[in-house]
Amino acid sequence: MRGRPDVYSGGSDDGEPARPPRSRLVIAAGVAVAVLLGALVVALLQDDESDDSSTPAPTAGATTSGASAPMTRGSMPTTSPVPSGPTAPPDSVAGVVGRFAKAWMQRTSAEERRRALAPVATASLVDGLVLTDVSLLPPPGTRLAGEATLQSGTPSQGIYLQRFSDGESIVVTAGNFGSGRWLVVDVQPGPESAAG
Repeated sequence: MRGRPDVYSGGSDDGEPARPPRSRLVIAAGVAVAVLLGALVVALLQDDESDDSSTPAPTAGATTSGASAPMTRGSMPTTSPVPSGPTAPPDSVAGVVGRFAKAWMQRTSAEERRRALAPVATASLVDGLVLTDVSLLPPPGTRLAGEATLQSGTPSQGIYLQRFSDGESIVVTAGNFGSGRWLVVDVQPGPESAAG
């Protein structure tokens, strides 16, 4: 076949059969999809890691009841499972939880609630809480029923029960963000027994 390129070799001398242009496009599209999926997986993994760093993980150690706290990712002891310092958050953290509870109960605009919550809670928690329908909050006139009580804790995290005058309660998790700065990282409805 002189003078004309061989249709089966794509005009090349390597003897490989030519691929029609359509299958080249399909292969290119497949490679592009694979690259995008890989980038998405990497981004999600990095996002999970950054979420872990913004919310302090509980560490292994004794709780206020004397039982061992569960081991979690990032909390493996380096030398000994017994902490060398205090085994619970400082007493002042209950005050942070109380200030959080008062700000959380506010029946004001989202922006006013944001300003009240920002000094005592993580930004991601504040972002979610300002969207709460105020009709779901404790009724007007509800007050705190005493100081928040520590349910379990470590030097880096404390779980508190905050009761309200209407008999309801919330469970608040506070984390140590270093230099004595404690912020609320989670809030959940309290146990049903708190109403009784």
